[in-house]
Amino acid sequence: MDERQPMDEQILFQLGRPIATNVSATSDDIINTKRALNQLGYYEQPSDGAWVDSAMFDGIRRFQRDHGLKVDGVINPGGPTEHALNRALIHVRAYTRVRFVKVEHVSAHERSAPVRSGENPQHAAGHKPFGGGGRPFPPTPAPRAWEGKSNEPFRQEIAEAEGSANKKNNGYEEHHDGSGALGRYQLTPLALRDAGWKDAKGAWTDKAKEHGVTSDEGFKKNPEAQEAAMRDYMRRNEVQMKINGVAAQVGTTLNGTDGKAVHLTEAGLAAAAHRHGPGAVKKYLERRAKGEISQDLDVRKRDAQIQKRLRDFENAPYSRTW
Repeated sequence: MDERQPMDEQILFQLGRPIATNVSATSDDIINTKRALNQLGYYEQPSDGAWVDSAMFDGIRRFQRDHGLKVDGVINPGGPTEHALNRALIHVRAYTRVRFVKVEHVSAHERSAPVRSGENPQHAAGHKPFGGGGRPFPPTPAPRAWEGKSNEPFRQEIAEAEGSANKKNNGYEEHHDGSGALGRYQLTPLALRDAGWKDAKGAWTDKAKEHGVTSDEGFKKNPEAQEAAMRDYMRRNEVQMKINGVAAQVGTTLNGTDGKAVHLTEAGLAAAAHRHGPGAVKKYLERRAKGEISQDLDVRKRDAQIQKRLRDFENAPYSRTW
């Protein structure tokens, strides 16, 4: 067995018994290994099955190869691969923790207007409580929730691509029965889990509760929470694409499955990862680098969808969220 590695400050991945092809592993260790690999883009199969499969061991080997470890498909408790997985998960988690400060919106005119003692600040700023005939002026429309957020134009384009931008309440109340995707950005249960808003059992986490979300309906009725979840999901995808090497390909061009050029940009990769996940984007890029087209119809369909997003968002404005 490998020598034990130094303990990390935070334990996100830890085994009770070895994971290897010739060892009988526990159900918990198998599930935790699959989830860890899935989080890091090294396992695309359903991650909750308590059984070993070739895809899991392939993912372990790819992770080991990418991190300069011995490539043997083995994870020993306290060994170098367990340690590296834990550190990678900590790295991803570090970029998805964000603190929020609620700031009341005040216009520049209101900030600069002098206020006399005993005077209503709104009146001092030029506002009057009533219009002609004693009727109240209509209230100023509240800013739309995505306005002023990071990557505002990109968020709008994602909502348009998801078909929700022109729906009721700007799409915040949307729900897809088939996938379970919620809200303006059609965040799936897996996306919400990756963003840290849901746990593996589908329950809303403490992070979600900090934003007042304890149910799917509550999420749909809370635009600000959806914008925060979208930011966390974008950030998580950025970090994962940095870890799995996808981000390093920004600025390059590859041949698409149709023989036409596909230019890789920050926005295109972010849009593709939003819908299909960083792991699937990585697989697509690997197949295109080899000039391969999958024999699996579902994979070919997904590759075509990823390719379309890469092209549709090629020139969209985008800046990293961390």
